[in-house]
Amino acid sequence: MKILVVGGYGRMGSWLAKFLSRSGHSVWITGRRSAPLRKASLGLPVVAPGASCEWIECAVLSVPPRKVEGVALEYAPLLGEDCLLVDVSSVKTPVLGFIRSSRRPVLSIHPLFGPTTESLEGKSVAVVHPARLEGRSKEFVDSFKKAGAKVVFCSPKEHDAAVPYTLALPHLLAALYGSLLAESGIRPGTLERLGGSSFRAMSSLAKSVGSESPEVYASIQLASPSYDETLGLALGKLRAVRKGLREGDAGAFLRLMRDSSSLPFARRIQTAKTF
Repeated sequence: MKILVVGGYGRMGSWLAKFLSRSGHSVWITGRRSAPLRKASLGLPVVAPGASCEWIECAVLSVPPRKVEGVALEYAPLLGEDCLLVDVSSVKTPVLGFIRSSRRPVLSIHPLFGPTTESLEGKSVAVVHPARLEGRSKEFVDSFKKAGAKVVFCSPKEHDAAVPYTLALPHLLAALYGSLLAESGIRPGTLERLGGSSFRAMSSLAKSVGSESPEVYASIQLASPSYDETLGLALGKLRAVRKGLREGDAGAFLRLMRDSSSLPFARRIQTAKTF
């Protein structure tokens, strides 16, 4: 399949371009600026910004959620009428209008991994639209399946109800922890020597999140539906813990511990006991 990756010089766009090329597709990359495209050409052909590309069979829109619809409109006169448009955004509410109104076929997916991924074994791809894959949509998704990824089907509503808990809040908590460490005034060597399993797990997550694209992660924070409500719940629990600890009462913290221990889907990480 002839595939154009719009935003092919971004981290996820570059990953997708390389992956799809290795999977046997003919891949081109493009974007709004020529210089980043030349710099990140990845050995793949570059389509100049604004150039006609009617021969393309599939265009991957690797841009932030709130820009998907605008980019689709921008490329509409440049692509063939039967070109498959692939949305890979992490939040689907901002792209629902595009999915419903597009005159071209649309495949909306969410790769549930980041651009540092080397193997898709054990990874997943969420398919949000359409409910049934066929033709080019099936061929595109099959590329991930053949590489070892699991394909999960869900509705846009189901997908975005989970986003505050699967993406936005974990990113925020990891970044918050990293920021607190950076501002602690404690020497990194001291933290490293005295930190146990919990510290290593949390600091590694903070470092990983901090190394990703700030703009992409900020777009998830901004676009996640019902996230404000989730943050309100989190702040309420933190305030209760702080108030209780000030009064010598660990009840609110113990409730958090009990709730966490009952999670049916999480794998327990072995942590060293501290005495």
